Amino acid sequence: PVCPQSVPSLSPVCPRLSPVNEEDAIVVLYSLLTENLSISALMEKVGEKNKNRFRQNILNPLNDARLIEPTIKDKPTSSKQTYRLTNKARDLMN
Repeated sequence: PVCPQSVPSLSPVCPRLSPVNEEDAIVVLYSLLTENLSISALMEKVGEKNKNRFRQNILNPLNDARLIEPTIKDKPTSSKQTYRLTNKARDLMN
C-alpha cells in the first residue's frame, strides 16, 4: 500500500500501533475519508487476510485512539457494521 505523506507518523496519537502496522493504519484512515467501510473492505485495502489480526493490530488501536468509530456502537460484531473517521482524525489529516 502507498502511504500518504500528509500524516507522517501516528505514533504520538496512536501509541499502540507498531511501526510495521502504522503504514496500514494510515491507508485505513485515508480509505475512510470519503465513505464508511466494513472491516472486510478495510482488510482488502491493506491486503490483510486474518480478521482477528487486523482487529488487534489496526482496528482496535485506531478505535482506542478515537481516530475511527463503529457506526453501530451497541453491536460491534454486526454483519452490517461499518467504520468511519472521527473529527479528531479529520483534524489530524488536515
